[in-house]
Amino acid sequence: MKLAKKFYRLPLSFDVEKLAEEIAQFSEFDWQDHPQNFTGNSALLLVAVDGDPTNDSLQGSMAMTPHLKRCEYLQQVLTTFKSTIGRTRLMRLAGENQVKPHTDQNYYWLQRVRIHIPIVTYPEVTFYCGNDKVNMKAGECWIFNTWLPHKVENPNDKERIHLVIDTVGSVEFWDLVEKQDFQREIAYEKGKQVELKTEKVNAPIVMSPWEQKELFNFFLEDLQEVPENNKEIIESLSYKFRQINRKWHNIWVSYGTHSSGWQEYQKAVEEIINDLSPFAEKLQLANGVEFFEGIKTSVLRDMLNFQLVKKGEIAQKITPQAKTANMMQLQMISAALPKFDRPIFIVSAPRSGSTFLFETLSKCSVWTIGGESHEIFENIPQLQPEKKGYKSNALDVADADFATSVNFTPISLYFNSSR
Repeated sequence: MKLAKKFYRLPLSFDVEKLAEEIAQFSEFDWQDHPQNFTGNSALLLVAVDGDPTNDSLQGSMAMTPHLKRCEYLQQVLTTFKSTIGRTRLMRLAGENQVKPHTDQNYYWLQRVRIHIPIVTYPEVTFYCGNDKVNMKAGECWIFNTWLPHKVENPNDKERIHLVIDTVGSVEFWDLVEKQDFQREIAYEKGKQVELKTEKVNAPIVMSPWEQKELFNFFLEDLQEVPENNKEIIESLSYKFRQINRKWHNIWVSYGTHSSGWQEYQKAVEEIINDLSPFAEKLQLANGVEFFEGIKTSVLRDMLNFQLVKKGEIAQKITPQAKTANMMQLQMISAALPKFDRPIFIVSAPRSGSTFLFETLSKCSVWTIGGESHEIFENIPQLQPEKKGYKSNALDVADADFATSVNFTPISLYFNSSR
């Protein structure tokens, strides 16, 4: 989420000893590697889709995982913010490692703030946001501007663990941020039962024209903050946004989110890609990301999310026309991305050094999908290794059914390519 300042320390502190005691009960088996296998980065899910401690997805109904149900004080901490809680994890950074510089570029994080509560940390651990840096001390509570490039460095030889909470916040939460009242210590209350509200809606099946307009305006305002951006090009983009939104609104009042309109929505998305692609590499966002890449990742990819239709209803709801539309969706993004007459596919065995090879190649002038591809497949529940008894990541023809392709399409559409 874009914030007015880079860092905010909230006037709350927590019982570090009790937090450390609760997380000490977890074994190494409970921790998961970073989705892109970043060295030294791992996480333990506390709130996740369907309460599944192995599901790192950002779309779907969130619930407490069995891990969180074992932690009385952690539950109390999460209710302190009087907010509906999204995906929440313990995030661990091994000693002499870093969280690499990045910006949180997608629909989910565009609208959510990330609350950090350090549990295990040291004075040498440094959190950077833009050109500013802080050492977040154990038990403190921080949020920061995730729209800007940020990173973490842990030069110590010991691991660092933060509780990281994603949330849109509430009236009470944002009052806490803005008023910066006196410091309050949130003590552990033995036996206290709390009711934790978790996200049930975090992505639209079909984006409403009002949300689309709001997001377009956000990007226009951000572009205007960059002095190097050509004002006439921004004005041309503004006009194009108005046209797009009017077309989308016209479809919306005919169909809303009903499946009978999906083919027409798909066609509209194809037109939007074509309308906005001429602006590629002509404008830069305030966080340094190229405009077209940024809006694809944060807005266009989530204007349609057919895979969110309830399981069990998918056979009735997905019409033959919508099946055809899914193929169109793949074709339209293909037209928007750079053309490769001879792409190179690198296949390697697990633990063979593929991550090191990827990170080395990505520093050169090449296009990539932004990470190793297993993350894409493992975001689809039926393709996750645990569903196959952890035998391997191998897929065969039996995995290529239509329900899987519907889940796969939105993930595969807009690769966050790095050049």
